[in-house]
Amino acid sequence: MLCREPRHDENRETVLFNLNNSGLHKTKFIAIEDIIVSDEGLFDQEGDKINFLYRLYPLEYLVDDKDSTGNEIGLSFLHHIADGKVKLINPPGSFLMQSKAVLALIWTLRDDSRIFSFEERESIRRYFLPTYLKSGFSFENKAYVAKPIYGREGGSVEIFDNFSKLYGTNGGE
Repeated sequence: MLCREPRHDENRETVLFNLNNSGLHKTKFIAIEDIIVSDEGLFDQEGDKINFLYRLYPLEYLVDDKDSTGNEIGLSFLHHIADGKVKLINPPGSFLMQSKAVLALIWTLRDDSRIFSFEERESIRRYFLPTYLKSGFSFENKAYVAKPIYGREGGSVEIFDNFSKLYGTNGGE
């Protein structure tokens, strides 16, 4: 089963392309808003139980998801995942790389030869912007970027100039 983030047609089309070329003929595409959440589990609109789910929809969005009558279906969805009623199929790296904290971690460890090869350290120094989890840092009088741990598409990113003065921000989510 596949689902998508509702406003992202590009994601939907990419998923459909991959599905159509995967050879997985028993797999269905289901938009996130078409998944039925009940006490027994997750179902498609034909009543078939969803046992496995490849998801593009951010898990943290489920916390606030409610149906038209106000039922907290997002929390039920998360409980079904926690209880093993539905299994998520996502590479571990997709969750790890979703967190912007990994960018700050890489930046912090950029000079550690036990972690990164010489070539990797050079690439980090050349291509990474100095990235921290909180604003207010001053690093060698250079501009830097502060990102929230789970920001989306540049949302809430802060850009600081050489004097740690806020240069600009992207409100976002």
